[in-house]
Amino acid sequence: MTPKINPKGGRDHWPTLAPLLLAGGGFKMSQVIGKSDHEGGRPVTTPVTTADLISTVLRTLLDSTKLRLFPNIRADLLRRVEQGEPIPGLT
Repeated sequence: MTPKINPKGGRDHWPTLAPLLLAGGGFKMSQVIGKSDHEGGRPVTTPVTTADLISTVLRTLLDSTKLRLFPNIRADLLRRVEQGEPIPGLT
């Protein structure tokens, strides 16, 4: 699967790369993070994972050190906060 046009005229699914725009939430604005190859199909810099994105957003909204102090905090929420790494340049 590539970003190249297939025999039916479509571009298929790009499984290793997807553009994303974020705005607000205290993030630094007007920047590009990461770089793709010349075809726009694969990252050439360190890829950002879904876990990294979720962790970045949740860490922006919540203080993970304080979350552990709440006895009724859902384990899956805490795990999502800690699973990825914050995206460098956003936080």
